[in-house]
Amino acid sequence: MRYLQDLEKICKINSFTNNKAGVDAVGEHMQKWLEELDFKTEIYKRTNIGDHLLFLSAKTDGDKILLLGHNDTVFPEGVFEEFTQDEEWIYRAGVCDMKGGNYVALEALRNVKKKQGKIHNIDFLLVSDEETGSDDSKFITYIINQCLANVPEIKLTKGEQKRDFIFIDDVVRAYLLLLKHGKKIKEQYLDVEVGSGTATTIRDMVILIASLTKTKSRLAFGTLPYRENEIMESRANIEFIEKMGWKPEISLEEGIAKTIKARRQR
Repeated sequence: MRYLQDLEKICKINSFTNNKAGVDAVGEHMQKWLEELDFKTEIYKRTNIGDHLLFLSAKTDGDKILLLGHNDTVFPEGVFEEFTQDEEWIYRAGVCDMKGGNYVALEALRNVKKKQGKIHNIDFLLVSDEETGSDDSKFITYIINQCLANVPEIKLTKGEQKRDFIFIDDVVRAYLLLLKHGKKIKEQYLDVEVGSGTATTIRDMVILIASLTKTKSRLAFGTLPYRENEIMESRANIEFIEKMGWKPEISLEEGIAKTIKARRQR
């Protein structure tokens, strides 16, 4: 059966998140198989991790579907490397999470192509760093990484959107406070917002990162359009948790500086 042979092929490639060559090798197999179904590939090159791959189908009017998966695993070389099979199960790093899932999606797309002749309005995104929290796809760490790498140009929207930024240590303190005093809360269900309570423009945030990293990158504000239905202002209402005695302690600049320091040490 082809699907078992193909699954074994990609599962036998070690694609631990930090193993860029292995993650990219898995991606090359997926690229070959998906391009056989007439998908077009956009490759988002990365230096220290595997490349992100976006496979695009033809577009027509109607609803659109995005399939999402990842090519990396949590297992470094030398760990869980034997590929075995019994009457019910297959065992190897990635069989479940997530090469098996990616291949199930591939087989489904093959069936769509077989029955309909062509695939429309279904795209497939395979990222390379899901197992480490997908830092590369998060806006703040993405901008920091680009600035530290001194890429020639960072393409951005005008940056007028306002967002509420908070450092992780303050979030943890809020959670611990809620766990400690949770029994005192009378409501059966309560949505507690945690944030700084203030909103900063994306433009100001990016300029701050550029200043603290001393980047040589050009900040190309206005070269990207806003997303459809872009939310232009978002901030947390922290009134409830402030009454419990919590407030953020780490300033925006201090939090960004700590994050930059951590990224430099990686």
